[in-house]
Amino acid sequence: MVGSFSQGAAGGAKHGLWPGLVLALLPLYALAGAPFLLPALLRRAGPAAAAAVDAFMLRVPFLGRGALWEAEAEFFWLLGTMLQAGIGLREALGFSAARASNRAFGAALEPVAAAVMRGEPFGETLARAPYLSAQAAARIATAEAAGALPEALLLLAEEAKALSGMGRTGLDGAIMGWFYLLMAGYAMWAILGFWSRYFGEILRL
Repeated sequence: MVGSFSQGAAGGAKHGLWPGLVLALLPLYALAGAPFLLPALLRRAGPAAAAAVDAFMLRVPFLGRGALWEAEAEFFWLLGTMLQAGIGLREALGFSAARASNRAFGAALEPVAAAVMRGEPFGETLARAPYLSAQAAARIATAEAAGALPEALLLLAEEAKALSGMGRTGLDGAIMGWFYLLMAGYAMWAILGFWSRYFGEILRL
């Protein structure tokens, strides 16, 4: 990083103002873009790559909780809405699992949908699925036994959505905030260092 910055700053007079400044900031572009662009690019490689990227995102410490809460909110809301509209559990579950935007979360639900198709209870089967919290699975099993599954799913969706929003302002948000702060600090350091080196080269010409 420092080497790229030095090359861009020292080569400013030779290559011109804007090319030298862009070269000095090149590590910043790489560091800022990699966490956001790299997963999106890898997901385009195919379903298996997308599932692997999504599984990694779910297991990242701290930040993975936000991805899990978003996946749970999406799944619970879609399944609860379909059940509330009168669609059968088997059809609604298969549709909701297939439409999960997080491929790894959706793949974890496929065995659950297959078990429900065989006649197994939804709540008990869901307790064996990875990623999903044991507390949510227990609440779903209780609601299924009481005949209040749609209401419980919609309530869980609201809770997961609220947790996801709180995560952006809690520890997860603080981590991202520090990341952006470090990137801004590096940008200022690169720009100020570039200007000093650039005008130093100009004066020596």
